[in-house]
Amino acid sequence: MGEEEITMGDMKCLRGFDWVNDWPTWRDNVKERIALANKFGVPYETVTTIASKVGDLLAKKACPTIQEEKLLKEMWTVATPDERKTITGLILRMVQ
Repeated sequence: MGEEEITMGDMKCLRGFDWVNDWPTWRDNVKERIALANKFGVPYETVTTIASKVGDLLAKKACPTIQEEKLLKEMWTVATPDERKTITGLILRMVQ
């Protein structure tokens, strides 16, 4: 079974990333995932590494559905790898 894609503008997007319709839901979802990682003793460095990889995937394959996602995508796209780590750290701090 292949990845199912939709087209938004000139970007092909994976289906399934478009379930978040508002910023509080997005933020709460990230917060819940971090809490789950903490519950299982995942080190903070591992959480940030995984979050950065998720950011890479979302920037390449997910079409933003809310303004905040559009801003994050634009920032991620122009950021250097070190700046992406900073963005990841800020997001993780923001939701905790």
